Amino acid sequence: DGSALLLATKEWLTPAGSLIWHKGITPDVVVPLPPDMRPLYPSAEEEMTPTTLRSSHDVQILRALDQLSHGASRWMTPPS
Repeated sequence: DGSALLLATKEWLTPAGSLIWHKGITPDVVVPLPPDMRPLYPSAEEEMTPTTLRSSHDVQILRALDQLSHGASRWMTPPS
């Protein structure tokens, strides 16, 4: 429907309280971009559908989609 949510925060912190604004963090899953590959940019992605994103060959986007669709379940499964 085109709706969106913009959430502004005063500080960008890790769960432990470390400031990450303008510093960044090391990702849990590192996916190097091949030297001959140009990454997708948000302006290009705005017009893309899930099907075109999957066919983009952007290994970082594809791995992120895989993590979101399959890998996230391990974080959401309650401990036994």
